[in-house]
Amino acid sequence: MALILEKELNTGIIGNYWKVTSFKFNILEGRCICKLSLYKDEDTRRNNKESITTEILRWQDKETLFGLSSSENITNPFILMYNKIKEPIYKDKIDEYGVVVEEQVNPFVDAVDKIESY
Repeated sequence: MALILEKELNTGIIGNYWKVTSFKFNILEGRCICKLSLYKDEDTRRNNKESITTEILRWQDKETLFGLSSSENITNPFILMYNKIKEPIYKDKIDEYGVVVEEQVNPFVDAVDKIESY
């Protein structure tokens, strides 16, 4: 599984293939750390080339993690991880009229799921 979302780095290099390359989570404490790596494309990843950049994502929710109670069985943590990565994140900002509005700031919300087949 992967996400397709184009990103141009400051160096001008463009990649579009995001892959979870590591994660740790503690269901009882509701903490998760995820390393998401960007590759030029799917072929680059399949040929075991190095990623062009990484993003470290962190979540903490003591009540639930990924919408599951701590007593539920997680059958596929990768599906949960990719769904969490794409969840909207809202932050308050002040618009041009001085009104506080919510702005969606997660760049991965529009990413497309890629189911890998080998």
